[in-house]
Amino acid sequence: MAERVLVVGGTGRTGARLVDQLRQDPCYTVCVLARNRDKFDLLYRYDDEVELIEGDLTNITEWSSQLKGVSQVVTAVSCGMRTDPLVLLGLKKAPSKLPYEVDYQGVASLVRAAEASGVRRLVAVTTASAGSPFSPAAMFLNAACYFSVKWKFQGEQAIRQSSLDYVIIRPYALDDARDEAPSALGIETSQGKTDTARRWIPRESVATLCHEALRMPMGQRVTFECWATKDHQRRVSWETLQPDPKEGVPDVPHTLATGIGVGGSALVGAGALRMMTWGLSRLLRARRI
Repeated sequence: MAERVLVVGGTGRTGARLVDQLRQDPCYTVCVLARNRDKFDLLYRYDDEVELIEGDLTNITEWSSQLKGVSQVVTAVSCGMRTDPLVLLGLKKAPSKLPYEVDYQGVASLVRAAEASGVRRLVAVTTASAGSPFSPAAMFLNAACYFSVKWKFQGEQAIRQSSLDYVIIRPYALDDARDEAPSALGIETSQGKTDTARRWIPRESVATLCHEALRMPMGQRVTFECWATKDHQRRVSWETLQPDPKEGVPDVPHTLATGIGVGGSALVGAGALRMMTWGLSRLLRARRI
């Protein structure tokens, strides 16, 4: 009997690719969580086998009853909202559905609902920066997108602290391009620090990783980073991935790292402005002479 899989974010750029793969796999029946019915209809109106669940991660109580019968859940959502300085200064009301509400609270609510409904496993696509708060990418995205990487990490922690089996996939950077066949690229993985040069990974390849994760035996509870390479065509060796520590993954200081990054940038900017002012002052004095 085919397993019922829910794809959260199934109308997004990564989620839609996964749905396309699953709808061709007789082992699964697919339902998609989408808050925009028009977007769902645009993608799947001619496919009666893809079921729609209307809603999003900020209103789970309104649709959580439809998790009954779902065996596995894949979430590939990302808020990606740009930081408005006026909001930070208190001069403007904060918009709804910020990364805190979607990537952390929403994922945590999804975990609780999945546990209560008998879901066995959750596969989550996050970001490679989640475990590296002092990386330039993490500091930039946290500053530019309402601490989006911090809240993705906290969403991961909510998954790890649950009773669910899970696979957390952290892509280095997602590539929308379709001109290079993903099958021509190999995939590298890491579960720790690495100095290896990294390449953007096609969304199709990430969708394939999610598809493969659904087929893995239960008991994975694993987190890994991934990126594409032209050096070989090997895919992920799932049997070599190590499960997360039983005692849990320690929190990482995203707030501190971002504060240091923003503060350092401000100091550099102030220094550059001071040098420009000094240079302009000297030029004006020289002209007077």
